[in-house]
Amino acid sequence: MTRGWYSALFGKRRERDGAIRPGGADPNDAAPVGVTPGLPVFDLDHDHGQSPRSLADLLGGKGAGLAELRQVLKLPVPPGFILGTPLCRRILDHGWPDALDGAIAERMAALERATGRRFGDRERPLLVSVRSGAPVSMPGMMDTVLNLGMNGDTAAGLASSSGDERFALDSWLTFCRMYAAIVLGLGDGELGAPPNRISGASALRTAIDAIRARCVDRGTPIPDDPLQQLRTAIEAVFRSWQTERAAVYRKRECIPDGLGTAVIVQAMVFGNMRGPSGTGVAFSRNPSTGANEPCGEFLLNAQGEAVVGGMHQNESLDAMARHMPAAHRELLDVLRRLEVHYADVCDVEFTVQDNALYVLQTRPGKRSALAAARIAVDLTSDPEIRLPREAAVSRVSQAQVRQLGRTAVIGAGPEPMAQGVPASPGIATGTVCTDPDRAAALAATGASVILVRPTTSPADVHGMVAASGIVTAAGGMMSHAALVARSWNIPAVCGIGDVVLIDGEPITIDGGSGHVYRGDRRGGTGSEPSELGTLRQWARELGTELGGSQAIGTDTAVPARKIAPFDAARALQLRGFASIDQLAISLASTAAAARDALDALDAKFVGMTARGLQLTAEGRGWVAAELARERSGLDRGKLGGIYEQFLQRDDAFKRIVTDWQVKTEAGARVQNDHNDAAYDRSVLSRLDELHGALRPLLAALSAEVPRLERYMARLDRAMAGIAAGDVSMIASPLKDSYHAVWFELHEELIALSGRDRMTEELRQK
Repeated sequence: MTRGWYSALFGKRRERDGAIRPGGADPNDAAPVGVTPGLPVFDLDHDHGQSPRSLADLLGGKGAGLAELRQVLKLPVPPGFILGTPLCRRILDHGWPDALDGAIAERMAALERATGRRFGDRERPLLVSVRSGAPVSMPGMMDTVLNLGMNGDTAAGLASSSGDERFALDSWLTFCRMYAAIVLGLGDGELGAPPNRISGASALRTAIDAIRARCVDRGTPIPDDPLQQLRTAIEAVFRSWQTERAAVYRKRECIPDGLGTAVIVQAMVFGNMRGPSGTGVAFSRNPSTGANEPCGEFLLNAQGEAVVGGMHQNESLDAMARHMPAAHRELLDVLRRLEVHYADVCDVEFTVQDNALYVLQTRPGKRSALAAARIAVDLTSDPEIRLPREAAVSRVSQAQVRQLGRTAVIGAGPEPMAQGVPASPGIATGTVCTDPDRAAALAATGASVILVRPTTSPADVHGMVAASGIVTAAGGMMSHAALVARSWNIPAVCGIGDVVLIDGEPITIDGGSGHVYRGDRRGGTGSEPSELGTLRQWARELGTELGGSQAIGTDTAVPARKIAPFDAARALQLRGFASIDQLAISLASTAAAARDALDALDAKFVGMTARGLQLTAEGRGWVAAELARERSGLDRGKLGGIYEQFLQRDDAFKRIVTDWQVKTEAGARVQNDHNDAAYDRSVLSRLDELHGALRPLLAALSAEVPRLERYMARLDRAMAGIAAGDVSMIASPLKDSYHAVWFELHEELIALSGRDRMTEELRQK
């Protein structure tokens, strides 16, 4: 409980002289190299005292992955720095911190030293990318700005140093288009043609002048000052957390809105440079079928979102081997090293600049249900991985088990009307809808819809999430449509070409073969894949259940005690939406017990939505009636006294959480960077004291309302996690943290006292 950010919370800290000492940092030490005091801004090479991959809540998934690749695996990752997720919430809620300009200037100076280039310099210009990176993977949902730092002078310098004017102008136009769209808000129709559709330096200059003039006409010119470009781009990428497409994706994936994103600023490498250059996306195994073979797509002389955008004819990794064999061999080695390191299939974004490979991102690969089962089984016998069977069983979700258990097959009939890339397996039947808004509206009425688009983009997500299947004219296995469809287990066929599909006509798609048929061609249910049977057998031997029966807790199982149906319904009401696993955590029990409790409820009380299980209107009415009945049998005076004591502790708890997140320095409240071990110890000590004082109060409450006994168990578990060094258990929205449990307990007390949240909030002000 007494460990701090740079010391015992994350293990021992290596001093700059190479010695290792336990405990905290010396208060007389200068700030650690690669970190800005008072703000969560870190170089990719900053030593956090533990593996960066475990710090996704702070660094974002992309930032944590890049730091891991540079520091641990020593892979060719361009240098850069990370603005941590707390800054997202700070900037969105309160604006740009005064100290952040100086912090960014320090990190940019370090980046100049690392690259030997200067930001805004005419002779050797440094250009950077500004990319988002949420703690939980949200592919394509937020924004990126490439080639930042471009203006007339740096374009001339880039042309001179590279000997390729077209490359410099191509890069400048890409920057102008991205900056105009993401920072200044221009629509697609105002951006003009992308660089790949423009030939010749003169035409590129004309396109650059046109888009810059369009921005001036709107009263929002593209600035030439690189630092102004950088600040406004960082703000815009943080703002992209709040876009509608990001919100729709979070709702579908049950990602908390308050999580926020990190921003990564990184030195550019150029796949559009003359010579053997290009960009691509690769998986260490096939994410659609699960086959043990690297697969991916590659595009020569391109950069940015060209591969996943679906607007280009991408080439395979085999084609990459022909164009640049050395870079291809290095990529295959990187894919294997990553799979062994993470013990999972990995998705990698990469760029080749003049035959040199650079890794720009890695994350666990989004995979189909079939691939999830096959990969989980295969990794247990991989000689370099040996994935434990317990882990293999946990890798397949309930939704994937259900999908694999009712796999449809194509019935007899005419030949397919179209053939495309089998992007996400499964069979779906529905009416063609070419507009994502209309697809969402039709699906809301209960209709089965196949969304058909030239390509998909994040702007189409609200239609994609509602669709039974997806078809695109262009794109392949690595396109946006394919990546999103696989992650949501939606059948998808990409790249069918110029085949005409008419709005309203019924079609059937087979995402496993890439075929598209007229009419309803479903022919019954096929057999389960053998891997699913293997996983079920392992689950039985382990005493668990495939698809989410793992008990809560880090190491030990929870007794499978019987859960009353009302308890389960009330827990679901408090969460709003939940999977069986999440509900089991709230009930301090097992998924099997939670499922049994739901099964005992009236079927009309609980519905399945894109975000998980949810009480229906009838269910909410029943819970309200049961709460009233429960309340009528309580000693109101005794319960009122317990509630008043809780409110006193509630004020103390809110101060503890606030003090953990921010602290006072020089009379001002600033973000707590957790660099002051003594300060953190004092806050954690207060929480420990509060937790001890809460125990007799909750014992008295449980005596009155026995179903609330589980709250002490959940709070104890959160405290155990904190004591073990996982300080995210204080207030992480992704976990059953102390704050999350406390909030639910407060809601229970409000309801049992016959009050409402709004009245209580006003009363406490």
